[in-house]
Amino acid sequence: MENLSEDTFEKACNGIFAEPPVDVLYLESFPVSDKDHVFSVEYLPGQFDQRADSAEQCVQFIKEDESPVIKTATTYVIEGNVTEDEFAAIKNHCINLWTQERQEWKNRKR
Repeated sequence: MENLSEDTFEKACNGIFAEPPVDVLYLESFPVSDKDHVFSVEYLPGQFDQRADSAEQCVQFIKEDESPVIKTATTYVIEGNVTEDEFAAIKNHCINLWTQERQEWKNRKR
């Protein structure tokens, strides 16, 4: 996130970025075990990120004179006994799924 005051960020944490009754919000890091495999997937430059766009618009309702830049990612935590080959296959599937969806979207526009 960029272009966001500390006060606006605090307000956005409790209603835009997370809903306190159902979400646990972690700032910066979250607990994982040494056995967990963790990776994140984010939109490529130029891809439209609807969640980020909505968050930017909602933050502007809190403070109209701020123009935040927000980017989102999905973080996966794979728990249990997973080999490096299995983890690579999971990661490849998740990353290529986004690329495949993008290609399908492009093909529909033609």
